[in-house]
Amino acid sequence: MRAIVTGAAGFIGSNLVDRLLYDGHQVVGIDNLHTGITANLVLPGMISTSKTLMLPQVDQDRIRSALPSRRFGSPDEVADLVAFLIRDESGYITAQDIGIDGGLELNTMYVGPTQTWKRKYESDGPIKGR
Repeated sequence: MRAIVTGAAGFIGSNLVDRLLYDGHQVVGIDNLHTGITANLVLPGMISTSKTLMLPQVDQDRIRSALPSRRFGSPDEVADLVAFLIRDESGYITAQDIGIDGGLELNTMYVGPTQTWKRKYESDGPIKGR
């Protein structure tokens, strides 16, 4: 889990940050944004990395066809977004979740491996007691 904690320097915020880190979560503590520190989340979708390209071709094709962009993003596109966000000229952009996913967020498709799913009641007949 990733968490943003505001007021991280305060008593409650610092204890929350400590506990989240102890539990193995990624934490961004936001405090004193007036000093010019910004905090944004970059949410990459399907990016052409070795792991993504290890998916079976049928799954890659299915996912690409569901994307408005019809392609996977490149690592350079993600790097360009991050480079833009860290510029001084981008200082007004803060506390944002920024998707870079080729439009995947607009689609409700399942992006895991191709599987045939049956609902419990379809495979086992009617639910008893009804």
